[in-house]
Amino acid sequence: MSRSLERVLRIRAIAEELARAELEAEAARLRGIERRAAEAAGEAAASRQRWFAAVGRETDGAEPERERGVEESVWELAVWRRRREEAWRPAQQAEVERARGEYLDGRRERMQVESLVEAAKRLARESEERAEQRRLDDWYQSKLRKRPDTLETAEEAPRGVGGCERKF
Repeated sequence: MSRSLERVLRIRAIAEELARAELEAEAARLRGIERRAAEAAGEAAASRQRWFAAVGRETDGAEPERERGVEESVWELAVWRRRREEAWRPAQQAEVERARGEYLDGRRERMQVESLVEAAKRLARESEERAEQRRLDDWYQSKLRKRPDTLETAEEAPRGVGGCERKF
């Protein structure tokens, strides 16, 4: 049983690692969306300032009019980009939350299996210790039934748990 639990534990650990990697990837995508939205907002603000500066410098001539038109186009494009990135943000936040939930579920499952494996190992160890103690007790009982002049020497006696001899 312990072997199958250990296999399940390894599978759970791998699944947890994959879920963590997916969570990190989704979070990176969200950070990218937020960064691009902030860049677009900054670009829109800078373009708007240049547009106002062009209006302030306006003199008779076509050059300021053309400059104003270019800045207005740049501003509109930057606003459109910012809105597009902001529209993607809620969907990406939902993906991050989904990935976080999967990661935490996988982590919880791995920890549960890990505790089962530890319990199984502890039970096996305790059972082995009990069996060893039983063998030692049986040996000692068999020696008490023999006559005192036929007792074996201490070197011939079996060792107890961990190579230590148990004294009664």
